[in-house]
Amino acid sequence: MRNIRYQQALENAEGQALANDADFRPAPLPTIPEQVLRRHGARVLDPVNAPHADGEPAPNPTIYRTGVLLFPSDVLQDEALMRQIGVALVTVGMRIAEQEREQEQYREQENVWGGYSEDARPMLLRPADGASVVVDAWVALQAIRGGVDPGQVDRIALDHLLITASYTDGRSGIGGEPATDGNGVPELRRSGGNGGYGGRVPLAFAGSVPSRGGPPADGRRALVLIPDSGYGEHPDLQRDDVVNDGFINVEPQLQNDIVDSGLQTVTAIDPAGQQAVIDPAAKQTLEELRNVEDGSPIAQPLVGDLYPYTGHGTFCAGLVRQIAPEARVKAVRVMTGDGLVKESALLAVLKRLSDRMRGGGEVVDVISLSCGYFEERQLDPELTTKLNEHLDELRDLGTVVVAAAGNYASTTPFFPAALAGEDDAAERAPMLAVGALNPEGTVAIFSNYNSWVEWFADGAMLVSTLPTNLNGSYGADIRVEAGAVFGSPARASLDRDNFSSGWGLWHGTSFAAPIVAAEVAKRLMAAGTLQQPQNTHEAAQRAKDAVQRAQMVVNEMKDEFGA
Repeated sequence: MRNIRYQQALENAEGQALANDADFRPAPLPTIPEQVLRRHGARVLDPVNAPHADGEPAPNPTIYRTGVLLFPSDVLQDEALMRQIGVALVTVGMRIAEQEREQEQYREQENVWGGYSEDARPMLLRPADGASVVVDAWVALQAIRGGVDPGQVDRIALDHLLITASYTDGRSGIGGEPATDGNGVPELRRSGGNGGYGGRVPLAFAGSVPSRGGPPADGRRALVLIPDSGYGEHPDLQRDDVVNDGFINVEPQLQNDIVDSGLQTVTAIDPAGQQAVIDPAAKQTLEELRNVEDGSPIAQPLVGDLYPYTGHGTFCAGLVRQIAPEARVKAVRVMTGDGLVKESALLAVLKRLSDRMRGGGEVVDVISLSCGYFEERQLDPELTTKLNEHLDELRDLGTVVVAAAGNYASTTPFFPAALAGEDDAAERAPMLAVGALNPEGTVAIFSNYNSWVEWFADGAMLVSTLPTNLNGSYGADIRVEAGAVFGSPARASLDRDNFSSGWGLWHGTSFAAPIVAAEVAKRLMAAGTLQQPQNTHEAAQRAKDAVQRAQMVVNEMKDEFGA
């Protein structure tokens, strides 16, 4: 039986959520292996040595792509402003690269599929002519903010890398654990130094998943969007392009669009006027997203080592399948096997889907987000404008957003989950931040906490689906061939990286979030027929009704699960 808990944040006399002194502690410094950062063309922003404007506080730690800044379209189209930005960049030896498409073509692409949103176009940075400099988007951003009227450039931002919110044991040869290393959890000798959780472990599932009835006679099934590591083959998670009315929906064209638009961040025009790849490693991580299959299983081909987060999206989808079998899951791959998500790719997906909904297209009822980041600008959720605005657009359309609280055992705001409760506007569907519970009901030691975390769900020792082709090279520690005695069959100890059973054990707020998302989806369906609009007028009316239904369902859950 699943365990969900709602605990309302304490408020002061003015109705504002109380924050404690711990809110003002610096964010933990993410520990990411250097080879993983190189794959993504990324860097960890360290407050100790990060330059910042005089009088400004030191930034919070965050992970960002070193060669990319996100620009609003209106800034790119303001030639006078772009000249000022160019002058500011020259002072630190950088420039904005000339790219393959001109601005008019950018706009044409946006009209075709939504592309990157108008306030989040990724632009590539290069050394200025004749300059010998290490390109760094943070340094470039400080130069822009210091050399141009801040009011004109405050929406230019870093392209963050979001990290997954699941727990692994760091066994993978790539090393490290983005969501747990350096997270403040003390070494616990009695539990093996990892809080007793360990990482992803295979198991045999002796039960059966709930049966799934036929499609509703009227209306449609609730759709849960899981932008994550994609989808892996599993007999209980059938795709709707393979069987009629399947549980999993995938969209290969969307994957191609994400990659094709993202390629402008790793290519530029060279001095000879030809397109050149500037960052081959980052290009490779983008190309991985073309395939919706759940991650590249093997991190080190010559070693046969598994990526630590392959199967992450499949595990999330399996939790929804167990709780809300009558729903559907839309699996979109934005995460690579090392557990990192380019913010620009996530924004592109959210923009595409909100545009589609507004025009009377496919409706997303719930989003389950199992990744996040620390905002470098301290303690102001409104400064995360891009992700905040994109999620608000979907909430305006009636989509409930459920986000993992993060695994740093920290009170520092972890976005987007920390946006929960910032704006409970009557015209929007709710946003819920979810922490993790241990099996006996205590909050898991790794789970983040602050006033914005009002929901908790099972997030430790969870059982769910994993791709049946997930099999690494470690093998069993002990293996005895058949016939050792009296015709005995082959024998072995547990092979910890063979998941061919299709089931595994895992931990993290990553998995608490889809449990709550599934509960919301199930109740949305129970509350009445879910309609599919056919045009913009019907979409607008559906959005109003959907917001009301979402608020009603979440309020009922608060009453039922309130502590």
